[in-house]
Amino acid sequence: MLLIIAKALRDYPWLTEPGKHLSKSVQVTRNTVVESLAALYNPAQLDVLSRASALAGVALAEEQVTAGNQTS
Repeated sequence: MLLIIAKALRDYPWLTEPGKHLSKSVQVTRNTVVESLAALYNPAQLDVLSRASALAGVALAEEQVTAGNQTS
């Protein structure tokens, strides 16, 4: 799951800053996503998704630092 999330973040960087892509406000969108995830997944699944997303973010940041060091 970690690799899938990292790939999505890499391929679609707007996922971390979706503001320009929203048809509703950030708050409405956030509430909708949270309610949808809570309806679809149990607490253990949500925990795994949260942890995998955090690790994917760290991996992507490290990847960007490494890429920056290689171009210097």
